[in-house]
Amino acid sequence: MTIVFDCNDPKSILKSFKDKIALGNKTGGIASWEVDKDGDFIHLAEQIKNKAYLTYAINDSTRPFSITFNAKFYEKATPDERRFAYKEITGNILATFIEHFSGKFQSATFTDTRGN
Repeated sequence: MTIVFDCNDPKSILKSFKDKIALGNKTGGIASWEVDKDGDFIHLAEQIKNKAYLTYAINDSTRPFSITFNAKFYEKATPDERRFAYKEITGNILATFIEHFSGKFQSATFTDTRGN
């Protein structure tokens, strides 16, 4: 899964995402995600935790500027768990950005990178 958020200031949005995660359950925080020691994003829902995570890349050198998230899977996740986690993590990152960053990105583009 690749989901690209086109935006004017990707570094600022990414920093805000991380800051909101750090707030957790406090006002304005995001309690459903965490950042791991490698800087990757983990969704905390039990059914996908330890199955999938998101890496990211920032493009702030050519327009349109963007943040790209890529789904990765833990080796121990079974094929069925990967299929389920793929769907869930895709929907969750999109829902999170709509809820917390509406107006800060112009578009979101999903690409299914699993192949046939």
